[in-house]
Amino acid sequence: MTPSPSPTPHDDRPVHPLERKPVHPLNRPPAPDPGDDGAPGTQIAKVEFAYQRPKRARVTMALIVINLAIFALTFIAPAFNRELLLNAANQPIAVLDAGEYWRLFTAMFLHAGLAHVMLNMLALYSLGTVLEIRFGHIRFALIYLLGGLVGSVLSAALNAPMTFSVGASGAVFAVFGRKQRTCTPIGA
Repeated sequence: MTPSPSPTPHDDRPVHPLERKPVHPLNRPPAPDPGDDGAPGTQIAKVEFAYQRPKRARVTMALIVINLAIFALTFIAPAFNRELLLNAANQPIAVLDAGEYWRLFTAMFLHAGLAHVMLNMLALYSLGTVLEIRFGHIRFALIYLLGGLVGSVLSAALNAPMTFSVGASGAVFAVFGRKQRTCTPIGA
């Protein structure tokens, strides 16, 4: 007994919609150009881009893990927390007078308490995952880091000289601002 031949895509029978394999929207062929009537010279050249959107928010997750790990270290070892605060937190005198510019960057990864770190990381997760998938890993990392640096610079410039500032709030607000700019309809 010979097995019956399996249907091939070249069969003349119509394919039921439920038998079709689903196609992701980014992999579908482009729709025909409405102004293309097939005459020579009327076809518009189509540009293919090699860029594909990421499927996972790896940078967002890495930033959350780094922030939580540093907070856990400071929570477990109070002496380390004090040293880290004195040597890595954003302080106007240290940044502007002593030239310790690394504090503008390191302050983004320090937090003042459990509520501070949890709210920042919750906001980063809820906004960052969407934005990173939309813009890609590198663009999202630039938005986060540049926003955090701008926030640190403003904090150093506008705070009292002996003020210590920590937190990822400037970076999270940059992500929030970019998300609002992306999702707000024009004219709204």
